[in-house]
Amino acid sequence: MIKKKPSVTNAFIETIFPELAKDGFIKLNQKKYARLLNNEIVQWISIHVETRLRREYLIQYGITFLSCPQDSFSLMLGGNFSQGTSGGTYGANNDRMLEKSIQRALTSYIEEVRPIFNDLSSIESLITAYKDLIESKPKLCQTGHHDFAIACGYSILEKSKLAKKYCKISQTKYEKTFIENSNLDWAQVHIDYTKLLLSALNSDNLIYILESWRKYTIENLKLSKLCKDT
Repeated sequence: MIKKKPSVTNAFIETIFPELAKDGFIKLNQKKYARLLNNEIVQWISIHVETRLRREYLIQYGITFLSCPQDSFSLMLGGNFSQGTSGGTYGANNDRMLEKSIQRALTSYIEEVRPIFNDLSSIESLITAYKDLIESKPKLCQTGHHDFAIACGYSILEKSKLAKKYCKISQTKYEKTFIENSNLDWAQVHIDYTKLLLSALNSDNLIYILESWRKYTIENLKLSKLCKDT
């Protein structure tokens, strides 16, 4: 008789989810959890289980604006739970190994991830975090995504002058990326986003554009359960 492998999902729900629930997180599905702050900021946690070589799992977290168009959960402000034994992964080959590793993951949430979530709980704090990343890791931020997120943040705050500034910076970066590699369809898509936002900032369409991006993000990230009352 083949022994059933221990369930990472069940261990997460039993051990870590109660802490998440205290902080207002809900379960989007078996492997994704999120909360919505100030009707705009999405903070999320995701479990990835690997079984090809040995049974192990990775827990990631991230934070993003709802009114910034998203096709997938972004790690720009986020990363891996760091208490894993190798590269952020946790072992789950047997019950004992999973029991120990899920406790390390719980410690990581309480001591590391929760404070990050609490620090990045306002639109202003996310804008500052994106700016800090651009300054400290310029090579990582060459694509334009970080600048565009800042532009969206300032747009939400109705600070049009600053929104235009960062929107133009992101447009320049996207255009440079597209010139260097025209096969990158996402670069052209984001160039179009910057043009649309700049146009909206110069007209009365900003609220409409942000609301359409909000709906786009909710649909693509399957956040309807989280945003049903917004």
